[in-house]
Amino acid sequence: MYELNLAPGETKVIKLRLSNQDIDSPIDDTFEAVFEERIKESRSFLESITENSSEEEREIQKQAFAGLLWTKQYYNYEVEQWNQRRPWY
Repeated sequence: MYELNLAPGETKVIKLRLSNQDIDSPIDDTFEAVFEERIKESRSFLESITENSSEEEREIQKQAFAGLLWTKQYYNYEVEQWNQRRPWY
């Protein structure tokens, strides 16, 4: 756990690499390269699905897609169990 005190407008970067294995050097030269590659992939994907959009529309769509991914949750509805507890069904 990291506890940081930030001044207004200040930023801090915490780099983490999650793994189920011990890694001798988790933050090596490839760390930034992986992020850069994912950013390129993201831009390429966004451009392919918004090719007829203006830059402003593309930015709006990017934020909307990010919101959809961020809030994606799995809801397991046990309908059969729920119905058994409700005698009127």
